[in-house]
Amino acid sequence: MKINFRNKIIIKSISVLFIVCAVFMGCNDDDIDRSGKVSISFGDDSVFVLDDVGVGLIQLELTDPFEGEYCHVHLKSSIEESERFSFPEYITLYQGTIRQKYPIYVNESKFSSPNEHVTFTLDKVSNEDFLAIDGTKKTVEFIIEGKNNAGKVFIGFEHGFEAGEVSNKEQFEYIIGEDQPCFELPFEIQGVLEDSVKLKVTCHEWTPGAGETAVPAIEGKDFTMTKEIQLARGEDWNFIPFEIVDDQTSLDDKTFIVRLEEVTPSDTLVVVYQAERECKVTIRNIERRLQVTDTLVDVPEYINKFTYNFNLTATVPEAVTANVVVDTEKSTAIEGVHFTLDQKTIEIVAGETAAEIEIRVVND
Repeated sequence: MKINFRNKIIIKSISVLFIVCAVFMGCNDDDIDRSGKVSISFGDDSVFVLDDVGVGLIQLELTDPFEGEYCHVHLKSSIEESERFSFPEYITLYQGTIRQKYPIYVNESKFSSPNEHVTFTLDKVSNEDFLAIDGTKKTVEFIIEGKNNAGKVFIGFEHGFEAGEVSNKEQFEYIIGEDQPCFELPFEIQGVLEDSVKLKVTCHEWTPGAGETAVPAIEGKDFTMTKEIQLARGEDWNFIPFEIVDDQTSLDDKTFIVRLEEVTPSDTLVVVYQAERECKVTIRNIERRLQVTDTLVDVPEYINKFTYNFNLTATVPEAVTANVVVDTEKSTAIEGVHFTLDQKTIEIVAGETAAEIEIRVVND
């Protein structure tokens, strides 16, 4: 901060020192058990998609990050590919992958078609030295349903959110700053609800894949949520309420998965659309800095005293104190001769972002 007096310079600069220490904890690679082979399986027992979605995604999950350079994973289907669906011969996993989606390409029917049931099986992997198929979860039922079926009501996440746009249909993501005390995660209802129902919602740990740096968010520690949502007759959208627990000790983004589970009472006409049932929620770390409001203050020589403001870039849940120190090496004014600074410590109380000090001018 630089303070100039007109006609004669009294104070040239005042420096504020504010130091924040953080402790980082991690784990040593030696602590990781590499004795067992990584297994791959389906993440769900069944997946259904509407025939106008373009592509349905079957999630594959690994017990640990893949350690090989790459690996091809092959599926086989219980029936031959048809006009309703097709799928690639294999997908490729790369080093660090812990989950991957296998695309099933779906073609829209112009008419109300009966559902088509396909069973997909994990057939083989190209790198058996690093990856094995879990025999207990190697099949998944894939159901293609005509969206033109009369009376159906589908519940799912939207393709775009107020906090950020979704780039593709493979991932729904909502981003919120950790300094926000609460937020509402919206979802949409396609069709007409004839009666009120309750929607069950759950949260799940998110494991970062290759190249991702955010850490998993923990329910109860980093956030709380409402897990049962009442949907009224005729509604076409609703939201899931969340409260954020602002963690001042962490400098990481934190992420978790929200999943729309099922409606009660059970109704075959009101269903959760599985292609749009999961949303990735990221609680963005907010950098908090103490800074001066202005870097230069011009003070007329007839002023006896003035105040100067400091501010935080975001609120904090507890009071913050900092020392105000005069930089004698860069100042031409002398404390006690040209000015007095009685207040050497500032405090910003919880929930606020600003504080001020009073500087008295010694007129000679």
